[in-house]
Amino acid sequence: MRLEVFTECLLTFDDGPHPTSTALILDILAEGKVSAVFFVVGAQLKSSVCRSLARRAVAAGHVLGNHTFSHPKLVGKQLSEVRQELQRTHDLICECAGSCVVFRPPYGAMDQGVADIATEMGYEILKWNVDSLDWKLRADGEWVDHAITELGGLGKEVVLMHDIHISTAYDLPNLLARLMADSTRQIASAAMWSDFLQPSKKLSLMRK
Repeated sequence: MRLEVFTECLLTFDDGPHPTSTALILDILAEGKVSAVFFVVGAQLKSSVCRSLARRAVAAGHVLGNHTFSHPKLVGKQLSEVRQELQRTHDLICECAGSCVVFRPPYGAMDQGVADIATEMGYEILKWNVDSLDWKLRADGEWVDHAITELGGLGKEVVLMHDIHISTAYDLPNLLARLMADSTRQIASAAMWSDFLQPSKKLSLMRK
C-alpha cells in the first residue's frame, strides 16, 4: 500500500481584529470548518467590538497570537519598549483567551534582543514562509493566485494574510477552495501551530 504524504498548510492572519473583515473571515472559516492563528495588535483590542471578535475566534477553535500593541518595527527599539509592546498585548489577549504563548514580530523584523525578551516571556516565535501579499495585491483576487504559486512542495507551509483588508475576506473562499481541491495538501488545525516552528524561507521583512 502506498503511503500518502501531505504538505501541511497553516493559515495565519496579522494585524486585526477588524470589525468588518475579521467578522467575515470568521464566518468563512466556520463554513469551511477551518481554523487559523490570528496575530492580533493590542491597540485593536481596545475596542469592545474587536474584543468580542477575539473571544469569538477563541470559542471557534482559532488561536490568538501576540503581534505587539502598536505594530512597530522592534529592531532598534529600547528593550524596555519591546517588553512593554508585548506585555500590553499579552494582558489584553489573556482577557479574551486566558493565555497567549505565540508571537510574531511586525514585519518579521527581529534581532537577538527581541528574541530573548519573547523567550523570557514564555513565547514561541512563529513567522511564515508563504507571503500572500494580500496587503498589496488586492484587485481581482490577485493575492490568491500569488499565494498558490508561492506554495512549495512537501513539508510545512505557513501562509501570511491580513484580516484588516476586506479584499482578503472577499477572496478567502477562493483560496480555501483551491487548497482543499489539492489532494496532496491539507490545511492544518490552528491548534497544531507549534509543529510549524521552523526557520522561515522567502521571508518578506517589510510589508504594508
